[in-house]
Amino acid sequence: MTENQMKVRLHKIIAENSEFTTWTISTPHIMLLVKQAIEEEREACAKVCYELPWKDMCHIPSNLAFAAAIRARSNNDD
Repeated sequence: MTENQMKVRLHKIIAENSEFTTWTISTPHIMLLVKQAIEEEREACAKVCYELPWKDMCHIPSNLAFAAAIRARSNNDD
């Protein structure tokens, strides 16, 4: 998700949830929080790849390729 997409979604969430308590926080702080959460989730998904039995079931060179592909996404989203 790009930074602009995150901003659009954030504005939509705020508009659709007016009953929520309002905090004073900057958009850059929220963006950093979201980016950190995304990175943590990608890393967790990449680690699961090491446990997958697909390598033996398919003609895929290695589960490490899956993990590398997941981790590489973090470098392409900005």
